Amino acid sequence: MKSPLVGATDVYGASVSSPPNDPISVPAPVHPATAIVYPGALALTAAAGMYASASAWPPKEVFAAMAAAGLLLALVVQLALPYRMPAGAWWRKAPNDIVHTFLSNMLPGSAMEALLVGGLFAASTRITALLGTAPWPTDQPWVLQFALALLLVELVYYVMHRLLHRVDAFWHFHAVHHSATELYLFASSRHHLVSVTINRAAQFCALGLLGVPSEVTAPLSGMILANSWLQHCDVRLETRWLDGLLVTPAVHHFHHHRDYDLSNTNFGGALVLWDRVFGTFHRPQGELPASYGFEGIRENYVVQLAYPFRTLIAGSTDSAPLPPAPEG
Repeated sequence: MKSPLVGATDVYGASVSSPPNDPISVPAPVHPATAIVYPGALALTAAAGMYASASAWPPKEVFAAMAAAGLLLALVVQLALPYRMPAGAWWRKAPNDIVHTFLSNMLPGSAMEALLVGGLFAASTRITALLGTAPWPTDQPWVLQFALALLLVELVYYVMHRLLHRVDAFWHFHAVHHSATELYLFASSRHHLVSVTINRAAQFCALGLLGVPSEVTAPLSGMILANSWLQHCDVRLETRWLDGLLVTPAVHHFHHHRDYDLSNTNFGGALVLWDRVFGTFHRPQGELPASYGFEGIRENYVVQLAYPFRTLIAGSTDSAPLPPAPEG
């Protein structure tokens, strides 16, 4: 199904179009040698975190080391193995999405940390007193704690991500992310700060209330961030052996499909586990979406920041309707 935006004009006068006879997906042959690229990038990101931890760096610096390594590796992958977009094309989009990186992603994260840490610590302490034991198994091996935290964060992320699609008021904000009609490295940062705050706050509270130590959450956040950059890269990699476990680029690209029924799949951030459990996993082998997102929001941070508020206030009387929140 095509976006109902097609043929309309948005509140800022941007025309909305879609390729005629747009196919659902296209064959995407891939070279077997690329099978090492995605897991290799994740392994090197993990290695950066292990080095930082072994050097007794504070958790925030461990995260920073992994974030820097993940960004550098994703940039190398994007430049070395472009699939559709030449470098010149996505560099023209990058300034706007880099602004999103700082103002829509880093700013809400820092604000939540400043506002919530004290209260969550007090709440976690109270829960421990009521239970007579810490709710989080801090006495267990780090690897087990990491795995449990990953499962928890992914479950919270999955639920919140589905709500961002299902609840109409939320979708107006999350639609900014789906306005990217081409996927590339920095498209991962194109989020409205309201949708980021909603999603991150839920994850932050879940981890904080249970008292998950920062020695676990810092490297976990670093790995998830690195994977998010890789997911959005304009690449075609051999990942069939991982598609059933992790949210690889091939898996996540279908979440950005222009067909909104297909975009209502693959809600996981790093794992496909919860998509499999709840029946929203979709990955046709050997194919990629023919087109991505919807057009109608200009490549301008201020416009993208204002768009949900304008459409919510104006309604359908003087603005083009947003694509409806997909059902399912």
